[in-house]
Amino acid sequence: MSLDQARPNPPHLDLVRMILDHQLLDSDYVECGKVDDLEVESHEGTWRVTALLTGQKRVPWGQVERIGSRIKLHASAEELGLDGGERIARRWLSKWPGAR
Repeated sequence: MSLDQARPNPPHLDLVRMILDHQLLDSDYVECGKVDDLEVESHEGTWRVTALLTGQKRVPWGQVERIGSRIKLHASAEELGLDGGERIARRWLSKWPGAR
């Protein structure tokens, strides 16, 4: 029996299940979004993931440090441009009385 026959799902479906909708953590363990989709490319019949997509942002696959219940990234949210919502919220909340 081949590996493909023994497994109920092809390996790429396992990868999708392990990544989609999982929380992203930046290098400082700050939550910075969830994985909405994967960018893949085919080269000579072999598929490979090239990036994680979150909101309107693209995180290169090379930035993925570890995949577990959450996905740890090598860089900070700021370096990856994933902190936009946080900056807006901080600016808005800082105007409230006593919010320092």
